[in-house]
Amino acid sequence: MVYRSASNVEAGLRLRVGRAAALAAAVWIGLGAASAGGLSLVTGQNYTAATSYTSGYYPPDVMGAVGPQHVVQLINGEYRVYRKSDGVLLQQTDTYGFWRAIGITPTDFSFDPRVVYDSGSGRWFAVEVDAQNQPNNYLFAVSQSSDPTDGWTGFTIANDSTQSSWADFPTLGVDADGVYLAATHFAFDGTSVTGASVVVMPKADLVGPMPSIANATLFKVPWPKLARGPQLAVDLNGGGLPMPIIASTGIAAWVKFASIHGPVTAPSLDYAGTVDFPFSPTPSPAEQPGPSQNLDICCGDSRFNSNFVLQNDALWGVRPVDESGRAAVEWYQIDPDTNIILQTGRITDDELDLYYPSIAVNELDQVVVGFNGSSENQFVSAYAALGETIGGVTSFGDLLLLKEGVDSYEVAWDGRNRWGDYSTTVVDPSDPSVFWTFQEWADFGGANWATQITQLLVVPEPGTLLLLGLAVSGLALRRLLIW
Repeated sequence: MVYRSASNVEAGLRLRVGRAAALAAAVWIGLGAASAGGLSLVTGQNYTAATSYTSGYYPPDVMGAVGPQHVVQLINGEYRVYRKSDGVLLQQTDTYGFWRAIGITPTDFSFDPRVVYDSGSGRWFAVEVDAQNQPNNYLFAVSQSSDPTDGWTGFTIANDSTQSSWADFPTLGVDADGVYLAATHFAFDGTSVTGASVVVMPKADLVGPMPSIANATLFKVPWPKLARGPQLAVDLNGGGLPMPIIASTGIAAWVKFASIHGPVTAPSLDYAGTVDFPFSPTPSPAEQPGPSQNLDICCGDSRFNSNFVLQNDALWGVRPVDESGRAAVEWYQIDPDTNIILQTGRITDDELDLYYPSIAVNELDQVVVGFNGSSENQFVSAYAALGETIGGVTSFGDLLLLKEGVDSYEVAWDGRNRWGDYSTTVVDPSDPSVFWTFQEWADFGGANWATQITQLLVVPEPGTLLLLGLAVSGLALRRLLIW
């Protein structure tokens, strides 16, 4: 919901010597870095993208994806494409213009965007919904190539043939077999949850010369089988069905699991029921400096705000929880076959509330989580943390500040000062040691947000990296003298 204003080892060794030397120099001159074990997380490109001035929506719902040569940002009210190599803005339009350009006219307005780049097909997939508190649709798009500026094909998918509910908070998943959508359904008064919907689309139909959703399947799910905010997975294993679905019951200790089984042209939806997670209270509103109202950070419940990632046959996900009166990030690694938690932990800070996390995991089980942080002494800022997995145990290092907020924020509706509803973190499809995170921070003016796109590089910890850079420089000098 939104408001408008008027092989694993080989992969780990892909860090080229020249790149290592360059990064060593970057660390030497003071580029931001945070360590986890023997690794460091180092900022590369780091630029401000869409803002409340350009979007006009509150909140923005920070969403983006990264392809071989482009970075796409799709937020409430705005669509942008950047050149990946240097952050140059290539395309920019409002979301209404984005959909109109591909033959779709949203009813009223569109909101709650999701976008994913799929390396397996070389395509981008995007979804929003339109029209609050009335019968509405999924708005779905697939790019014509790996270059998003080549154009997209759009589709409208009615999410309730009985027109007795409306869909909110759409989610997007992808694997080798298909592309999947899900959403929570509400009564038209917007207060009571009536169920959910799930859409299954064969990927082969979407990436052919004439993209089609003729073989799509829509499941209407009654309450409370999938509860609130059903999340799907982005499958980085390269595998196909089953596709997991994970949803909160609204009570932080209970989580609903389901799965989509194939064939993708005639799928079934199977419910695993409720799984009792370790009790994790929903955090209170987040602190910020000054007299402004504290920030609503959980959409009123304990849902998973960002997609799960399926990597090395394990599901990884995050959500905010309460930790001694502050918001913290709780992360999970889950067995998708049994829904058993393999490991879990928390990213915390003694001063900061941490919220709206998103997670990405590469093939070496190196984990990056991006999130917001604020306190009574810190305006809302963008952060990230690196997790290193050794012997099946993941440990996170220090918080890395990506962009510091500069003012308080208050834009309240229904008594809530809403901030969110989510962020995005992804692995670069061209290099598993590079991550990108799309975050939000508080801009000047007291009622303004801005978004930040940050490239994050996983490198040997600064001391080791510096020694490597010096060794490479020495080797180059020795070769020069011999020559």
